[in-house]
Amino acid sequence: MIFSILLALLTFAAPQSAAPSQSPAATVDAVRALVTAERWDEVDARIQQIPPDDPAWERLGSVVYQAGIARKDLPWAIERLSHVAAATTSPSIKAATLIVVGRAYRRSSDRDGAMRALRDAASAAPNTRFAEEANGILYEVEHLSVGMPAPPFAAKPRKGGTISLAQLRGKPVVLVFWGTT
Repeated sequence: MIFSILLALLTFAAPQSAAPSQSPAATVDAVRALVTAERWDEVDARIQQIPPDDPAWERLGSVVYQAGIARKDLPWAIERLSHVAAATTSPSIKAATLIVVGRAYRRSSDRDGAMRALRDAASAAPNTRFAEEANGILYEVEHLSVGMPAPPFAAKPRKGGTISLAQLRGKPVVLVFWGTT
């Protein structure tokens, strides 16, 4: 029993060619297993075997991003994903990988790089879920990043009336969002 489990794990985690018959989910799971095991050379070899037009890249970007975080090497992840985005002919793969590139730049505190990647992602696949996601993150980067002024808002306190953030300028503010369904 233990031998068959060990054999299955080794077979699953071993680098394989990215055969067209392999499902995108299986490809992503194989790379994720290598990342979890911190087998970085095998992660590199495996992702280099996956063609840029393989549908797995729509989900594989986040796994490469997690590998970059785990390796403490986000430039590695940015370089790998940027290569896929440049080489693919699929608008959805290009957009998906560029969204992750934008996230990696943002995590690296490169606001301009993040905004450039996210704009490219939105324009690569307009009117898709990828464009919507890229535009949402882009809004966050442009308007809701650390160190930026909070967006204006007004609310009704329990005691009635209206209070706005502008009225509280210069005072400490703690917002508690609470609700029931």
